[in-house]
Amino acid sequence: MRFRPLPSLLLSSLLLAAFPALASAAVQTPRIISGTAAADGTWPWTVSIEEAGYASQDGHFCGGTVIAPRVVLTAAHCVSDEKTNAVTAASDMQVTAGRTTLSDTSKGKTIPVVRVVRHPKYDPEATTNDLALLFLGQDAGAPALKFVTAAQGDIWSGQTGWVAGWGATTDGGQDTPDTLRQVDAPILTDSGCASREQGFDAAYNICQLVTAEGHDSCQGDSGGPLMVADGAGGYTLVGIVSWGAQGCGHPGAVGIYTRVAKYSAWISQQLSGGGGGGGKDTVKPRVKAYSVSAWAGETAHFVYKVAEASHVTRETLYVLNRAGTRTIRTIRSAYGQSLPGTRYQLSWRIPYKYEGQRLPYCIVSEDKAHNKSAASCAYVRVK
Repeated sequence: MRFRPLPSLLLSSLLLAAFPALASAAVQTPRIISGTAAADGTWPWTVSIEEAGYASQDGHFCGGTVIAPRVVLTAAHCVSDEKTNAVTAASDMQVTAGRTTLSDTSKGKTIPVVRVVRHPKYDPEATTNDLALLFLGQDAGAPALKFVTAAQGDIWSGQTGWVAGWGATTDGGQDTPDTLRQVDAPILTDSGCASREQGFDAAYNICQLVTAEGHDSCQGDSGGPLMVADGAGGYTLVGIVSWGAQGCGHPGAVGIYTRVAKYSAWISQQLSGGGGGGGKDTVKPRVKAYSVSAWAGETAHFVYKVAEASHVTRETLYVLNRAGTRTIRTIRSAYGQSLPGTRYQLSWRIPYKYEGQRLPYCIVSEDKAHNKSAASCAYVRVK
């Protein structure tokens, strides 16, 4: 889980040294301590949030939970710049879903993020209201996990909570495990949490005890799910991995999680009216991609049309591998005036190794207010 903030200069130096590819993102993130490798498909709604354009095992920096076909719930600090608190651009992130082992590209798929909604009252100093929603360019292809509502009460108190993630396996560790790991530990009552951690605030958080075996989440698990059994063979999402003040895996300490029940109404509101709608984008698509063909070793022109009234926009092209599981090339245009009905193109010289393949690609449009369209996808046939 995320630690309480260090002085920004020191923290920036540490992050740059440990995660050079993620220096612009908040990566004070937890990982699983004293856990076990999860069997394939055990936690199918758990996703990896990654830097766009990287292989999953290299770009992973946070976890998340599928709560609707195109919507992932994660921590606000996962999508916030550590120095400025600015929201990370959707085009800088991707989500890998349906995969237990990140390097196993034969399973699951990697999907562009098209919109980010961070809780409007997120406070990085107090680490309160630590949640955000990622809207995806296509269905995750994974089952959604139901989340607890305020009306259900404190169904988690005294229960065993399960956490899953690709975070570090030792306190202070930097290596991300390739295979999803899981850990279970008791969830304490609010009074039990407050007695063990001065910074705990029951208005925003719940907590999980670090057991004698050191069961805990740690750096890299941030944003991932804390779940309890629902009594019917399934699980309910009750918390989001947020922070911890005493490092990871120290028996008797507690891990702090965002209290999902407090935010259930806000989450539901975003799903119904803030984009997603249980899987349907409410951001009107402004682009349409067209299938094209090109020779290997030559420049392919990826064609698209603007589909609504004039805007100053820029477009981002994501070319995927043949299976649609990994982004192999990302290209972004400059901002410019887009005219409805006009064909535009982004270009890429296709390496010879893709000869004979049919590669999917997606285009996302973004205006200067960082409002993003849904992704429009097509294919390039490489001859």
